[in-house]
Amino acid sequence: MAIGDEQLNNTTPNHTTTTSTTGNFITGITTFPSIDHNHPLYLQPTETPVSSLISVQLTGLDNYALWSHAMRIGLLGKNKLCFVDGRFPKSKFEHELHDLWEKVNAIVLSWIMNVVRPGLLSSVLYASSTH
Repeated sequence: MAIGDEQLNNTTPNHTTTTSTTGNFITGITTFPSIDHNHPLYLQPTETPVSSLISVQLTGLDNYALWSHAMRIGLLGKNKLCFVDGRFPKSKFEHELHDLWEKVNAIVLSWIMNVVRPGLLSSVLYASSTH
């Protein structure tokens, strides 16, 4: 297998490697779990920590209902609402996908932090999960 022949994907490699002997060479084959665009762990190339889902900033209780509804719509459109409502905790995924779950969770947390008033940011910043 030449460099660059590996399957590139938005997943982490499976930690089991099988080897086969070809002549005097040993070739390692790493498999990747299949993640398509409908999978909750799939990230589009534009889904980055600096992306902003909504333009409404949470300022406190006075606009929480409006902010929450807008945020839910934004997360639903990105297929990431399941991280916030608790439907897909890390334990629901195979062990090989836990690093990817952490990555997506961090992206969703950053989306939330981008639309929270600085005075409220500390309550979000130290959360380990978006749920």
